[in-house]
Amino acid sequence: MKQGSFLILITIMTVTCRAHTPMLDPDLQALSRLLKNVQTGSFQYKQTCKVLDSYLVAFEILQIDKKERRQETIHSFQLADISTSSINYNIEKDVITIHLATNKGEKFIKYSEDGSLKAFTNSFKFFAEDVENARQIVELLKKIIPNASQTYKLEKLPDTYEGLSLWLKTKLGNQAGGNKTYQQAFSFDITNPLLATFRQTQLEIKGGQKEFNYQFNFGVISEKEVKWEVEGDHFDILLPITLKQKLIKYQKDGKPTDNVKVLAISIKDVEQLKNTEAALRKLIKEANKRLEAQRPVFKDPVSAQKFIEKATSNLADNSLLIEQGIKANCICSLVRKTTDGKSRTDELFTFNLADLNGQDMKVTVDDRLFVMTLKTRNNAKYIQSDKNGLRQNYTSEVEIWSDDLERIRYLPQAFEKAIQACTEKASITKLSSESVQSVAKQIPAFKNDQAELKQQLTTTNTLCQLKFQIEYITPKKRTTTTYELNLKDLNTNLTALEVNGKNVFVNLQTNNKEKIIKTYEDDRPSDYTNTLRIQVDDIEVARAITKSFQNIINNCH
Repeated sequence: MKQGSFLILITIMTVTCRAHTPMLDPDLQALSRLLKNVQTGSFQYKQTCKVLDSYLVAFEILQIDKKERRQETIHSFQLADISTSSINYNIEKDVITIHLATNKGEKFIKYSEDGSLKAFTNSFKFFAEDVENARQIVELLKKIIPNASQTYKLEKLPDTYEGLSLWLKTKLGNQAGGNKTYQQAFSFDITNPLLATFRQTQLEIKGGQKEFNYQFNFGVISEKEVKWEVEGDHFDILLPITLKQKLIKYQKDGKPTDNVKVLAISIKDVEQLKNTEAALRKLIKEANKRLEAQRPVFKDPVSAQKFIEKATSNLADNSLLIEQGIKANCICSLVRKTTDGKSRTDELFTFNLADLNGQDMKVTVDDRLFVMTLKTRNNAKYIQSDKNGLRQNYTSEVEIWSDDLERIRYLPQAFEKAIQACTEKASITKLSSESVQSVAKQIPAFKNDQAELKQQLTTTNTLCQLKFQIEYITPKKRTTTTYELNLKDLNTNLTALEVNGKNVFVNLQTNNKEKIIKTYEDDRPSDYTNTLRIQVDDIEVARAITKSFQNIINNCH
């Protein structure tokens, strides 16, 4: 019985190479004739070669053991992807194997087992009847593969952005096989075709389902960093954002989550992988050019200021509502009202555009929001901050938020133009008056529920001799400090404004920091000092007083 069964098995183990295309390379036909049935001590092998397309082949191997248990494997690949130098045969105990490997080790060989897609690999082996048979097959393959390489071409792709985007919409399609099916589709914005939405639904064999939604601008994808990776039974084509910024809006199962810096397109076919990657690279290059061409040119500060005011608008993120507006004059005010559930915060930021650093400004990402951060030069704390009507510490930066990248994409360029104009304007602004009397009128008094501060500046014998008096009043106490000084003793270069927490001061300092400023505490002589400190309530007032003093001091020298 055993001998009879064996003879029957041998009879059915025919070897074929069937063409599914009108033309078949004669060498491929010769290859099919060289494939033989192979018997080892433990297994019998039935090998079938199918030509699926020009030099695209599928090797089917049916392995049968002594108990007639069967396992069918299929390796599908493009012969043009095979490295000629990798082709060799090897004797493994009682069987001779022929080995093939891909160029550069790329995993372009599709492997299925018993009808189920398992993986992609970079090598494959099949069986020879004997050494002479192995030599003939190796020699023939080394002849076929160069022909395949010369003949093989990727699909001809459109040349325009519109044509390429249409190609993606129509050619991507669903990806079935293995443990998951991927339903995928691109759509493009009608007004701005660079804006794309990529939707992917993952259907699992066991019934599970996940949905992903990505919104992004193709112009910010880095073509140089596009790559593919093998993830088990499929490929992922990765589209990364330039400089790895999280500029892709992302939803999972219908719920917005934090922005991401890369998206993955899943492919289950090697030829589609190559064509899709090529199409994406070509489209991204065109998108990069178009995005650069869209960059606005602000010819004057007025156009830049109008752009800033329009771009700074309201936004919502889940339960968070942010109402914001800006007056983009040189003395700039940013109003922001934030409502989160039942709580509300009102903020007001006041600053001079000439104080801002116009270099290296960019839009960044905070979770799901896009952020434009304005920073002062040298991190000087010149930005006035008020929260719910109360003065906060001065700061060196302020943020403008948006839920739409396209709305604030060019804010850095607009601010750069506005900052340049305001800086130039500040450098030529002349003071309306440079007298001590005009300075005295700008020095404020301060009062709150706990205390009152009065400040008085006057001249004494000459215009250069000053008297400065500070009166500090509380419900329980009143103190007076008086300073007498000569302006010719002051150092112009050390006359400067200072920010300390919520307070702004103008500091006057003597030459060589010599302690020659006479001081009185409640009319009694006190220690001489080298510094006079005048408190003001506004950066711009402090700036004006500082410039006035610098000029007055110079006139007294």
